[in-house]
Amino acid sequence: MFNNILINFGVYLDGIAYLGTASEVQLPNLAIKTEEWTAAGMSGTVKVDTGKMEAMESVIKFKGLQTDPIKVIGNKEAPLIIRGSLRNKDGTEKKLTVEMRGLVTSYDNGTINAESTGETSLTLSVSYYRFNADGEDLVEIDPINNVRSLNGTNQLEGVLANISN
Repeated sequence: MFNNILINFGVYLDGIAYLGTASEVQLPNLAIKTEEWTAAGMSGTVKVDTGKMEAMESVIKFKGLQTDPIKVIGNKEAPLIIRGSLRNKDGTEKKLTVEMRGLVTSYDNGTINAESTGETSLTLSVSYYRFNADGEDLVEIDPINNVRSLNGTNQLEGVLANISN
């Protein structure tokens, strides 16, 4: 109990540091794409893995009216890196690194008014995702290259071998 508490983190989008401005990052939901299967001799329906992932998305929120993120909307795959420090109940620290790449599909300017810091956000359609804690890759999802690695095992390795030269 009380392990892996995120003490602090930094956000880097397209090589620009957003320390002191990025306030929150919604990490992608990891969902395996399934289809329902029922056939003769079965007493019900089961979901089967199609070997695909549902589309991934990340939302980054910023304090204030940030203008630099506008520069990456829609024109290229933007790299997003999150570096954090996790603390365990015994006081030990470990490094958290989250890497994503994707197309910035929307930028919300938020609402502005006098005497308000405001908040802006952008949405990243994620095409690559890696979650690393303390040097261990726990998740790596790369749909373009048939990588769905969970806890160090690429679940699509056989598929990739079968369709490659």
